Amino acid sequence: MNPDTSATDGEGRDRAGSRFPDRPIWPPWPKRLAFLALGLAAAAMRALTAPRRSFGTNRNRIGTLVLEPFGMGDALLLQPLVRALLASGKKVAFAGNPAWAPLFPAAEGFVFVPAKPAWARPDPAGKYRHPLHDLLKAARKLRPFAKGADCIEPRGDPRAILALYLAGARTVHSLPRYWSATDCRLPPFAARFVPLDRRTTRREVSRAFAPPGAPYGRPDVSHLLGDAPRPDPKTVGLIPLTPWEGKRWPADHWSALVEGLRARGFSPALLCGPGEADAARTAIGGTDVPVREAASVADWPRLLAACGAVASVNTGPMHIADAMGVPLVAIDGASRLPLWAPEGPRSVVLQHQDRVPEAPFHPTASNGPIVQRAVMALVTPDEVLAVSFLRASGSASPLAEPNGIG
Repeated sequence: MNPDTSATDGEGRDRAGSRFPDRPIWPPWPKRLAFLALGLAAAAMRALTAPRRSFGTNRNRIGTLVLEPFGMGDALLLQPLVRALLASGKKVAFAGNPAWAPLFPAAEGFVFVPAKPAWARPDPAGKYRHPLHDLLKAARKLRPFAKGADCIEPRGDPRAILALYLAGARTVHSLPRYWSATDCRLPPFAARFVPLDRRTTRREVSRAFAPPGAPYGRPDVSHLLGDAPRPDPKTVGLIPLTPWEGKRWPADHWSALVEGLRARGFSPALLCGPGEADAARTAIGGTDVPVREAASVADWPRLLAACGAVASVNTGPMHIADAMGVPLVAIDGASRLPLWAPEGPRSVVLQHQDRVPEAPFHPTASNGPIVQRAVMALVTPDEVLAVSFLRASGSASPLAEPNGIG
């Protein structure tokens, strides 16, 4: 397969047509039944608390609260929605992982609310240890901002919907399915559902929550760049780490890619988060590659701006590179696509889900190694090296001035 034909067209679709399989993702029956029970509980909670929620107000005078406690990429891709809500004159709160707060520039009428409930942890043992206690704790944390507000839960997650009703949300808008992970459908009346477009990116899915007529662009990280260095066309950044084991590319593939890049005159650089240098070296097979470590999420744009191109697994910094317009090769396995695909004009997605009948499916602790063997390993180092901006000897496609795309 010619890897360039797997590039997205800026709207999350395959430029060659529609190669991303549109297969449903179903979890095991115990999880399906648990999802149904939580959805019914959310619908019941909505009905039981309706009179009280209709007259509540929060002391912070928040008009709309957006709840997204999961990953860096999840938060970044909701940044355009926050801008659209602010442009419509609303006072907006975004509740998410406190580590991602720098992704949102300071703005009049905007508040970032630290929220990291147990169910958003990648650790399967910790996220379900005390579900009721964790739910009530999350509701208490959100109440000063959610009470009496119109709330947006952009994943179709009944746990988050329940927490918002318990926090006193006046209304909760959500997706009819838990679209970020599975095809499980929420019961009617669990929330106010917005239309779900199955064939577009996460950023575009979230456009349905924006006020009609409000401007809706792409993520912008220009506020984090400052005096960022100019890109070195010889430097190719490598991002091998992701919290989910099933999204990692095999170490021997990374090693072969490093050799191939050096043979063409490129200088690979290993990019990772704080304290991840050893894990990143292990992920690429121990190959001797200089490490550039981001001290926090605010450092990632500067690291990426110094690269002429980036090769990455599907993870948060990948979405930052895409937003900045850095030439990007995204190596994907069993993610739901094009939902999680980068959508910029300089981004290329390499995947072979059409060769694996089980794909896509949601990586978990139990099936992660299967995903890696069956899907991620199908993308070869030669395919990455065949992408147009890595073909030339020692010089990736030149970048314009480092910038965030507005």
